Amino acid sequence: MKPFIRQYLLLILAGSIISIGIVISAISIIKDNPISGRNFIPVNAKTAVELVPGKYTIFYEYNQSTKQFGPLTITSNNKNVKLTDWLQISVKNHGNELSLKGDSSLSYSINQNVGESIISFKVDRQDQYEISINTKDFSDIDALRFTLIADFTERIFSVFKNFAIYMLISIPFVLPGFWIYIREEKKKSRSGF
Repeated sequence: MKPFIRQYLLLILAGSIISIGIVISAISIIKDNPISGRNFIPVNAKTAVELVPGKYTIFYEYNQSTKQFGPLTITSNNKNVKLTDWLQISVKNHGNELSLKGDSSLSYSINQNVGESIISFKVDRQDQYEISINTKDFSDIDALRFTLIADFTERIFSVFKNFAIYMLISIPFVLPGFWIYIREEKKKSRSGF
């Protein structure tokens, strides 16, 4: 085996494994992007959705150029009323209602559309879930658009976990590769090359 190949073979192999891990992780993020695969939920209707275990968030989506702050109304005492004050949101599985938690911590933007989180909930098992968003007080129902998105942080964590596995796979090649590299460099320095 040529000294150059012997010196760098394991390091090249480890670098290839890490590169494959980066490519697979990037493809996984692009392919399974929860925002592009979001489910739209109509108002005053029941929507059946197949969900897998994990955390989900319901977002209010609006066009930024026309409804910059979302639909707000002014009451007689000049107080702003939040969107969630007009809505009755429920998520049921075989008649059992899931626990919903108010959540305004997340947002997304796609082109001119902005989504702001309003409710989050957790699903423990894969099944068919019935989501209903009802309102009686808001007259412009066409202006209301809601989306259901799986938790993006869990997806990112999964991608980093997979990348870490590729890093661990490369360690048995990196350590001996460095040892061989150092040994060959010492041989070169002793022989005067």
